[in-house]
Amino acid sequence: MLLHELVHHRQNNMHYYCEAAKEFAAYKTQRAWLEERGLSLNVNWIGVVLASSCTPKDIHP
Repeated sequence: MLLHELVHHRQNNMHYYCEAAKEFAAYKTQRAWLEERGLSLNVNWIGVVLASSCTPKDIHP
C-alpha cells in the first residue's frame, strides 16, 4: 500500500483530467511490485478501470 501512495506522490507534478485517473497507474505499479516477489494483488480490475475513468462530471477546470 505504501508503494501505491508513493506513486500518487510522484503523480502530483503530472497532468490528469481528474484525480481518479491516477488510480490505475498506482494499482498497476503495486501489482508489478508484488508479482516480482511472488505475491498477487487481489483487486477487481474492472472496478479499478471504471473508478479511474474520468467522466465529464469529474473534470474540473
